[in-house]
This record gives sequence, C-alpha cells and structure tokens, in this order.
Amino acid sequence: MNYKVLLHPKANDFLERADADLRDRIRKKLRILGDRPKSGKKITHSDFWRLRVGDYRAIYEIGRKNETIIILYIGHRSEVFDDFSRLF
Repeated sequence: MNYKVLLHPKANDFLERADADLRDRIRKKLRILGDRPKSGKKITHSDFWRLRVGDYRAIYEIGRKNETIIILYIGHRSEVFDDFSRLF
C-alpha cells in the first residue's frame, strides 16, 4: 500500500532551511514512509508517530481513510518534542 506523504508548512520550512545533505537524508526517509507508514515509532499516549533521521526527528500522523501521511514537524532531537507540544 503506497501512502501519499504531505508536509505541514512548519516541516516544509525546516527542510528549506536545512543544508543539502540533511535535506536529502530526510527526504529519503520520508519516501520510505510512503511504503511503510509504521516504520517509525508510535509516540506513547498519542496518535502521532516519530521517525528518526540521525539526530533529527520527524513527527507525523497517519491518515488511514485517505492513505496519507502528514509530516507535522521536523527538528533536532533535543528540542523537537518541546517545540511540537507548544505548536500542536
């Protein structure tokens, strides 16, 4: 099953500011998510998932009805969960 991967504007902003190497590594992992949406880890007590890309994390949700994955936020592991909880 192939899911469509969509970027929230906050996640897209991060990718636009990231250096080329990091941007390529993140995009490669996001393409894998389209084929295997549960390849990340479920965040405890929530409907969200996290995907590890080196020292960075992508927070996402899986839409089963329309087969989409929405990447909500991307950030460094030391701050991603605090930033995400403030924004969402």
